[in-house]
Amino acid sequence: TAEEPDRLPGEIILNLTKDGKVTVNGQTLTLDDLRVRLQRVSKYYPGQPVIIRADKQTAYEQLIGVVDVCRSADIWNFSLATDGEAK
Repeated sequence: TAEEPDRLPGEIILNLTKDGKVTVNGQTLTLDDLRVRLQRVSKYYPGQPVIIRADKQTAYEQLIGVVDVCRSADIWNFSLATDGEAK
């Protein structure tokens, strides 16, 4: 849905550009760097919430690549952000 959810403390926001670049807190990460970071986080904070914000022109394969990295790092509490634009 495009409803504005309540923000959770400490949630991680991943931004995915249309060209597949991943940024977290303004820092560009490779998928391997992202995996290492998320593995470290999930070790100390099980259930860590992650929000994935992708440009609407991002290729589906790139988005799935980020989802796969989350899953491989034992991050299962993730959601996809929408812009809430009216239909």
